[in-house]
Amino acid sequence: MHRVDYLLEYLKDQMDISQITFVLLNDCNSYDQDVYIVTKQNISFFKLWKFNGIWYEVFVDSEQVLHNKLANRDEIIINFLNQFTFYYGNSEKYYFMYSLAKDAKNQYSMSLNKKRKIQYRIKVLSSKVTGDSLNDAFIISSMVYPIAQLLLEKSGVMQCSPKQWTKIIQTKCDSYYCNLFIKMLRQQILVDELQVLIDYLCDDFYGIAIAYDAGNDSTFVC
Repeated sequence: MHRVDYLLEYLKDQMDISQITFVLLNDCNSYDQDVYIVTKQNISFFKLWKFNGIWYEVFVDSEQVLHNKLANRDEIIINFLNQFTFYYGNSEKYYFMYSLAKDAKNQYSMSLNKKRKIQYRIKVLSSKVTGDSLNDAFIISSMVYPIAQLLLEKSGVMQCSPKQWTKIIQTKCDSYYCNLFIKMLRQQILVDELQVLIDYLCDDFYGIAIAYDAGNDSTFVC
């Protein structure tokens, strides 16, 4: 029995296994096992745990949530469908969703709502640069991830695993801004240079309105 079959047995308390539409696996990393499950049930959840010495990351979405995520250009789901291996289930539905994800990857652009939230985060963080070397090192380090996201977006590249980002940025992004980003990573960037980089990435940002979750159980900017 494949180890994922044991995993599905474990999930019986959380979902109806008979309602599974299809299961995808990512076997490229021997230290963990990524599993994406699409189901007819109206559920969506994530689980991470260790089983028989292997870390499992299990993502479960309903068919409707999958459609919604593709419509919202969710990079994680687009990558799942493009990169993971079909394990079992309804192959016709899988290949239909795969074709949508393939088109989404080839014609990718970040959703405007997500882009605005990332720009907002950068703008807020940049306002905390005070001239104090220790504080500024912390703030600039905090800005690296969202700035990398927008550098990729500016170059028309869809986000993939962050371990590939620096290589992609060096090969796909404008060399001038790529060099500023490298200086940022090395904590060598000057405040004026940082502002040039921010202006380049946030030139179309004029504000944002964010609706807070009623339960306030998550961060305001995701």
